[in-house]
Amino acid sequence: MTNFVVISYSLLDSDDVMSSKENHTVAVIKGHESYDPLKSSCKDVFGYMNQLLDDGKISIDGKDIPVEIFLGGDYKFLLLVLGMKGATYDFAYIWCTCHKKDRYDMLKPMGFYWEQHMVRTIGKCKEWA
Repeated sequence: MTNFVVISYSLLDSDDVMSSKENHTVAVIKGHESYDPLKSSCKDVFGYMNQLLDDGKISIDGKDIPVEIFLGGDYKFLLLVLGMKGATYDFAYIWCTCHKKDRYDMLKPMGFYWEQHMVRTIGKCKEWA
């Protein structure tokens, strides 16, 4: 079985953002779906995107245009890009640090997983790495 990972982008202010003609492919990676091949194959792309995130703008013909980036994909892809383990991992949520044993605890208040001590942040990810 052959696996492919396709990385593409869309401009969200386009009228046809959900159509295939507005989906622009950046990379097609052949191989197993794991973090290491994705990291090595897309090193330059990820470097450029990180710089774009840091700058918050892109210059076109001498004019700075503000840019806001949103990452999307299926759950497996998002876990891969964030360097996390699979969906059955103890802490598999990309947005909070809920342990898998607590996933079904309906006794917690509605906003519990959005409280500061539960939110997964870039800083926490770097600390854990």
